[in-house]
Amino acid sequence: MPPAEIVDMILKKQAGRLRDVIEEGLAGNSVLELVGHLRKLSLTQQFQSRWGLFRQAIFDALDISDLRGLDRNPLDIIDGMGRLKTNRGIASARAIAVRLLREQVSSGNTFFLDVTSLERSSAAVLIPDILETRRVEIERTCRGSIDACSLASTYYGFVFMTSTIRDRLPDTGFERFLSGLGVDSANISCETCSNLDPAQVSFTNTSGQGAELLRAILTLTGKNSTERAAAAEELGRIDDPRAEPYLGAAVKDQYSWVRKAAVTALGQIALPSSARVLAEALNDFDSCVQTEAVQSLIIIGHDAVPVLIDLLSHERRVGYADALQAVEVSHPRSLDSFEAALAQRGRVARKLAAEALGLIGDVRAIPTLTRASLDLDEELRVAASDALKAMAPGISEPRLTGSS
Repeated sequence: MPPAEIVDMILKKQAGRLRDVIEEGLAGNSVLELVGHLRKLSLTQQFQSRWGLFRQAIFDALDISDLRGLDRNPLDIIDGMGRLKTNRGIASARAIAVRLLREQVSSGNTFFLDVTSLERSSAAVLIPDILETRRVEIERTCRGSIDACSLASTYYGFVFMTSTIRDRLPDTGFERFLSGLGVDSANISCETCSNLDPAQVSFTNTSGQGAELLRAILTLTGKNSTERAAAAEELGRIDDPRAEPYLGAAVKDQYSWVRKAAVTALGQIALPSSARVLAEALNDFDSCVQTEAVQSLIIIGHDAVPVLIDLLSHERRVGYADALQAVEVSHPRSLDSFEAALAQRGRVARKLAAEALGLIGDVRAIPTLTRASLDLDEELRVAASDALKAMAPGISEPRLTGSS
């Protein structure tokens, strides 16, 4: 198959078509040749910067996205499949991936391994080893006074330091965090985490790409908002789904330029699971963030429709926690202006949801858009009516993610 066609499959995230190519290679004993072509493609300028996109395309094609915490080149899995004496097709990928994952845990690398998700996978057998590796690592590292870089290089230290913007971390937070893990923190002291320089953190047990991703995430939760925005942009360029939860948290950053960058990055990664966070961003006080959220939801497409329908169907109720966050972000001059702003952003969010549904063009949205076209809010009525008109010439049926 011409390399240009494979590039097209990867860029369009067409896992089904790429899976067929791999299956054909396995059946025709040409899979090792295919691996060679893919390795060359991965080294081109196009994918060297977007290596996360290339990586995830292979994971999706092999149907092992639940094991994406594996910090190995996924082409090694296909290579292993091609060297098996008996062709077992795509199904053999999972066993090879679990074996490589076991080797990774043995080396001390447990980053991005969500044990809750692994409980539902064939890698569940590794969970006791993962937890034990993390316990030993933190107890070995946290003896007496430790510097922030050493702490960040451990799994639990990394989780703690990326749990919020670092200058908001309490001085005694990590000791309390360790106590919750059952680790004796009586004789442990740590340098101020807010002074951490991600570039100085040594992730010795990870791959080069894994370390690059971890450092970008550390920067995303640093105290400098300009650097946080740049980190979000970098994570969007890399296009690795492992960054999604951290970008989702950044959508609630205090500064609009960080929120905008995070929303854009989530649209580049375009996971269905990001739809709810992006729909919530339609309520942002900054119109630039709202506009980017619409574009990102359109990129996600049909998978975003249920969330958009839900938003359009219900008027927003503002709870106490939501109001506090809104005050922090908007800095209102008075309570009256704050109340008006909250009400207005809810109306704008519903209007934007209608516009997004019209551009996605999914038939499931028609009943909700029809009701919205009769709403008391004039702007919503117009947006819903325009969406229905836009959908009429070529309403599309929802497609399964990754279909050809």
